[in-house]
Amino acid sequence: MTSSKLDAFLRRCACSSAPEAAFWKGVVSDLNEPGPNWGLDLHAGRAPASVDAFVYLVDTSNLWLASAAIAPSHLSRLQEAQGAAPAAAGDALRRAAGCIAAASAGGDTMASPETLAAFAACLPAIVASPAYAAALEHECPLLENHHWVLLLYRLANGESVIGLGHDDEPYHGMLERSVLLQCVQDMVEQDLSSPHTAVGQAVKRAGGVSLAPDLAHAIRFAPDAPGSAGSPAGAP
Repeated sequence: MTSSKLDAFLRRCACSSAPEAAFWKGVVSDLNEPGPNWGLDLHAGRAPASVDAFVYLVDTSNLWLASAAIAPSHLSRLQEAQGAAPAAAGDALRRAAGCIAAASAGGDTMASPETLAAFAACLPAIVASPAYAAALEHECPLLENHHWVLLLYRLANGESVIGLGHDDEPYHGMLERSVLLQCVQDMVEQDLSSPHTAVGQAVKRAGGVSLAPDLAHAIRFAPDAPGSAGSPAGAP
């Protein structure tokens, strides 16, 4: 089976909650070599065949991005420590936005103090999100390599907002950069496609968003938003 056909097959399986979907994704994962971790490795004490969770931080205004591998148990401990108070999610997202902005300004994607602080701020934002609770509810031992993507959006009024996405893949290791960038593009389009999303509402209130040139085409999805990155809203 060619790579494109295999990817299409997996995507179809991912749309189903049937047990055989998890089975086939697990089978495919055994046929692939683990991918290398091209970012920070924060999973201390990793044992052979252990599971990772992966976190990706992205500034959509310039496509600065950093990645880290962590132990899933670290996220579980954070969730137990902070509880599930609704206010915690908003506070965590605001702290995460400030820390990603500071790390992006420094330009370093590796173990700078700013980058480490950004990851430390983003982990509580992940576990306080509805997406994390949903992932735990449907967790399958074959699909434990969770990928969490946090997108920083810099709004036209000088404020910022965080978009959060989740994916699971049968492949071990971090997403390849090209795959991650495609995920980022898809997430940006989804975030901007509806005024009912938190990001869409924030962009509408702010009157626009600053996007990197490779993402600027997504501004056409922002409802009632003026131009961004030199492109008018609704431009092809």
